[in-house]
Amino acid sequence: MISGIHRYADVVRAKNILFRGTIDGREGPGRMARFNAIEEFRREYAGMELGPAGAEIVGWNGFDGIMERFGRQNGGDLDEEECTVHYAYHFGETESGASGAAPYDMNLANSGTAALLKDGSSAFFRFLKAHRGVRNLSVHLCYSADRIEWAVKCEDPTQGKMRFPFPSKGSRSYHQREELLEMSVERLNDLKRTAKALGYEGEFLIENCAWEGLRDEAGVYRSAFDFVADADFILEVQRRTGYKLLLDVSHAFVHAFCVSRYARGSDPNRDRYSDPLVYVRDLVNSSNICDLYEVHASVPDVLTVRGEEFVIDRHLAFHNSAGRRDPVAAMLKYFVSLRCGREKDLPPLLINFEHGPEHWLKDAELLLGLIEDN
Repeated sequence: MISGIHRYADVVRAKNILFRGTIDGREGPGRMARFNAIEEFRREYAGMELGPAGAEIVGWNGFDGIMERFGRQNGGDLDEEECTVHYAYHFGETESGASGAAPYDMNLANSGTAALLKDGSSAFFRFLKAHRGVRNLSVHLCYSADRIEWAVKCEDPTQGKMRFPFPSKGSRSYHQREELLEMSVERLNDLKRTAKALGYEGEFLIENCAWEGLRDEAGVYRSAFDFVADADFILEVQRRTGYKLLLDVSHAFVHAFCVSRYARGSDPNRDRYSDPLVYVRDLVNSSNICDLYEVHASVPDVLTVRGEEFVIDRHLAFHNSAGRRDPVAAMLKYFVSLRCGREKDLPPLLINFEHGPEHWLKDAELLLGLIEDN
């Protein structure tokens, strides 16, 4: 057990920060290891009297298992309101909640998703009705492609396939910005209305995605994430829906990296985003820091292959120096500095680790050391 984090207990309390380990409900056999890690993480965390030692659950169909293991109704000490649920990609789970191929993704431009967002009898909304005390519900603000295809064959120096983005297979057709904006706003509002009608009282959050493009036939980088990662697009969606922000620091780095290298020369952000912190400042500042509820914390990787750099959102740990740790750590320090002096008037900042559980406590200690002087 890691004990070094104890010396930062006062920092955690003063900054009103809560760390979370993450369990992915889609992981199947690997889920038990996550359960054990959450248990150790929470025991260490609670021993410092740092407030609710909850967990983030990715994929709502794993929530029941977590509550069966840790929930107070079963002799544990975990309340629903100490947990956040992140929808991740799969909205169209089977009615039984079993994992597997979803008929369509949480794609706000997809007509099937649009219908599900209004259907209070669907499996997801039945879950939300049963667990209406969950603290936050977050979803990706994603995609501009008409249909998501997971196995897109294209060059990837590490896998032979490109894991991001997920464009329409064989299609170069993308929605225009205003069309996608209207779709996103309408469907996120549908999600909120349906959930509230079933008694859900928690917050609704959107997560920023990353612009990871592929060259089209004309040599221009295009992406299924066109528009949706732009700061002005995200802020407009927030303004028109009332959703708060879950900011993924690795996604922010990837987006800035790709814009600075692949955007058209006329893009005003091409030079600005050579410093990824500039992109984050476009999203979050002193006037809207109250809307930042959660952070997904991990480190991206950048590989050089045949003289060209490729960025990969690999969910590396902070204490593993192989990734681009410094730029994303600077983002976290920036958020803390914006909150300085206002911590008790703002919601707790939840930092959710999105990498292996063996790193959670080590990373919490490292990050607290970095922000201690803010």
